[in-house]
Amino acid sequence: MVKSKKSKKSKKSKKSKNSTNPEDDFYTGTETFQFPNGDLYEGEYCAHISGLIWREGIGTYTTNDGHEYTGSWYNDKMIDNTDIMIKFSKCGTFRGKLAKTKYAGEGSFEFPNNMTLQCDFFDNKPKGDITVLDVNENPWVGVSNGTHSLLYQEHTYYRDISETLGIGSIYAGNQTPIEKQSLIEEEYASEGKEKYDEIFKTSTLTDPDNNFTDSKWFRDYIHFKKKLQGVLQIIRQDGVESLDADMGEWYKNYQKFKERYFKIMDERNNPKEKELVDKQLFELFHSKEYYKSCPPISVIFPRVQEEEEIEYLDG
Repeated sequence: MVKSKKSKKSKKSKKSKNSTNPEDDFYTGTETFQFPNGDLYEGEYCAHISGLIWREGIGTYTTNDGHEYTGSWYNDKMIDNTDIMIKFSKCGTFRGKLAKTKYAGEGSFEFPNNMTLQCDFFDNKPKGDITVLDVNENPWVGVSNGTHSLLYQEHTYYRDISETLGIGSIYAGNQTPIEKQSLIEEEYASEGKEKYDEIFKTSTLTDPDNNFTDSKWFRDYIHFKKKLQGVLQIIRQDGVESLDADMGEWYKNYQKFKERYFKIMDERNNPKEKELVDKQLFELFHSKEYYKSCPPISVIFPRVQEEEEIEYLDG
């Protein structure tokens, strides 16, 4: 080895001319050494009075092709089972321990694209449970058998969630559409005026002074809701047979309309042949029968300011 010009002073053992202690023949220090092939060593070393020098202590050995070996050295070799770092010029960085010059025990390997492998190594290969952090630092967990690894992404929403969290009642989706609609109808029929105020708020496209709850459409809706609530109450208590002729006819027509609606929705969700345009719902709500029972009512009114602008343009 050739000692570089930038070197620190070595510690020389004190000895007398008549000393017979072997330790007095050794020197320790920190230097930068350059090898004939271009390799470099920067760190702690030990030297003998005879002229021999070797790596001993903490240091970094850099090869002429850019690989760096940083760790603890003894007798010119890296010490087994101690923390080291090996930085390859193009392949990535290993952090962990060595056993007979091979990766061993717990460690990590960072690839050039910033992905990181964390696992136990054996004979230079991953073994057992492994974790890979992708470029977005999302973990992928899996198992390695030495030659192959199987990984599954750990979803960010599932981290640190207990195994019992989420156990609850049966999902309502198991109900048929008609059963589900009946539950919605009962809940909907029992809602108070606060819900109406939330649903039927005055639109920003309408006259601010317009009271939407005074409209004929809203009064018809309230009448329908109260009637539906009364009919459902009678059916729950005494059954459908207890309805009088008028209520029975009204409920019969309501059931027909509801069945037609769910049939159309079922066909839409499970089409036999995909149509370019689905017009069934449009035809249902714009049929002559529907128009007779519920004629359309205009509910959107222009602002006063917009009317003034139109008059100004016309003038």
